[in-house]
Amino acid sequence: MTKLQALLTGAAVASLASGALALASPYAAVGTSLFAVALTLAAIIAARPPGPDGTLSKLASEIEHGRRMAIYEPDNIMLAHWYLTLRGEEECARARRYGKDLSLLVVQLKPGPNDWATEAWLADWLARNIRGTDLAGRAGSGRFVVLLTETSAGRVPGLIHRMGEKLEAVELGVAAFPDDGTTFAELIAFAESRVQREAAESA
Repeated sequence: MTKLQALLTGAAVASLASGALALASPYAAVGTSLFAVALTLAAIIAARPPGPDGTLSKLASEIEHGRRMAIYEPDNIMLAHWYLTLRGEEECARARRYGKDLSLLVVQLKPGPNDWATEAWLADWLARNIRGTDLAGRAGSGRFVVLLTETSAGRVPGLIHRMGEKLEAVELGVAAFPDDGTTFAELIAFAESRVQREAAESA
């Protein structure tokens, strides 16, 4: 990699990292702008024909790698919490504006043996079984949040039942927009209250 490539790659990845940090602060608008700049740069480079030495292709690959590092957890399966929150608020705004269905599912792993293996299985299962328009990320140890776009609460059990025998290892909470909340934070709070209620009833 040439010095110019390293400089451009470093700048793009730094923009992504800065966006991730700023979105967790009061300067969320700044973080969003930096993130957009990095994504725009990646799109421009990806659209240009590669040089004879593959320079542009390599740089685009580096930027894509940086983008994934910024918006995904280290396991590269679940969305990072800051990005899930950002997208969650966007989807709530879209549902509010266009009158679309939107449901949120909280999946909490019950304490037990082989917690790590079960959590890894659950993350992989969710990543493989949700639609491309849905969003899934971690919300703490053993807890996952799944945002199901254009999905009414009545259709959520279809996804739940596909978990099969693993259902015995989790507790679930469902929230529907707008009945149970009109913001991402409200939907999570409602779904988590149902998880707590289920846990209390099964204790």
